[in-house]
Amino acid sequence: MSRYTLGVDIGTTSICALALDCDSGKTLHALNRANTSSIASEDSFARMQNTDVILETAYALIAELEEKLGPPAAIGVTGQMHGIVYLDADGNAVSPLYTWQDARGAQEKENGETYVEYMRRITGYPVSAGYGLATHFYQHCNGAVPANAVKLCTVHDFLAMKLANRTSPVVHASDAASLGLYDLKNDCFDLSAMGALGMSASILPEVTTGSESIGYYKENIPVYPAIGDNQASFLGSAGEEEGNLLVNIGTGSQVSVIGKLGDTVAGIECRPFLNGKHLLVGSSLCGGRAYAILEKFFRAVANMCGADIQSAYPFMDKWIAENTPEQSLNVSTLFDGTREDPTIRGSISGISITNLEPGAMMDGFMRGIAQELHALYQNMSGLLDTEVKTMIGSGNGLRVNPALCKVMEHTFGMALTLSDSKEEAALGAAKFANR
Repeated sequence: MSRYTLGVDIGTTSICALALDCDSGKTLHALNRANTSSIASEDSFARMQNTDVILETAYALIAELEEKLGPPAAIGVTGQMHGIVYLDADGNAVSPLYTWQDARGAQEKENGETYVEYMRRITGYPVSAGYGLATHFYQHCNGAVPANAVKLCTVHDFLAMKLANRTSPVVHASDAASLGLYDLKNDCFDLSAMGALGMSASILPEVTTGSESIGYYKENIPVYPAIGDNQASFLGSAGEEEGNLLVNIGTGSQVSVIGKLGDTVAGIECRPFLNGKHLLVGSSLCGGRAYAILEKFFRAVANMCGADIQSAYPFMDKWIAENTPEQSLNVSTLFDGTREDPTIRGSISGISITNLEPGAMMDGFMRGIAQELHALYQNMSGLLDTEVKTMIGSGNGLRVNPALCKVMEHTFGMALTLSDSKEEAALGAAKFANR
């Protein structure tokens, strides 16, 4: 039986476990389950998930792989960054997961200023709504932090902690930085920034920049610190080489490339990667959801006309595969704003008496997705040491939409190669455990 490392990815909409052959580097088996943990809320800004459901699903996938392949040589973990869960002194969750889509930080604090705007003004850090410490600041100011909470961490840090039989989390820098108020030069949380906001630093988890195991699963299987899903996807798709551009389009979308620390650039985050390297990342909050919004609109129109269809995607895919749109529309896909300004909204313009038709809308939405990412990529140019020569695509938004792949190639002016694995983040987590 092959020696393998096991990678687990806790995504927003799905949870995956993947087995990677230690010697050949090939994927032996992958399992995927829907993430059914969403929690309804009366607050329109809230986005929460049930941690019990998430862990139950993850453990079930791990057990299924173990039954099929035997025990793994090691376990790596990744998942949706930015979000937080509160833990008590025994390492138990005392809150739901507040996800990266949670907008508590975008609510008004006082005098029309939002919580994240206040945090930026006081600390100078580019904190955005959805960042864990922005969510925590809102909770802190409104007396909503659980009374028995002693630590916070991401949900995949929580899983890694449980797998490693720990009672407190150890968070990799790639995850820690996603929470906000993180000093990239010194690779640590800025405790003075926490103090300036009136928050105790004791709630912060232990941070590591290394790749040593944090404990053992079933006594002898090393568990490695969870890494951010962006970094895991890059490792799984593009490796650790400079000059590779990763374009990921899923629920959200991102452009990522290895670069250097430098001046703050609008719309661009610098995130810790591996071996002292950094990823430059430009993120779209809407991304693949923009095309999903269009599908929902088409489906609503069809149902209004009595067609009663469950999905418009088959019709959209068939049309775009057989036709070339003669006209397009100018579409801004900022339907959910940006991290810097969540109040911005998208638009459709350039409408004439002849071009308001489905093909033009599909083409316009795809161009809008590509142009938003390309603008972010262009903003990175001054922070790159190596010329980008390879563009790698990942995420189902590209994998199931060849037309969007062609639009991306045209917009970026380079060929797009889809990554070999459909589960890039889980593969990256498995690779991290096999380094």
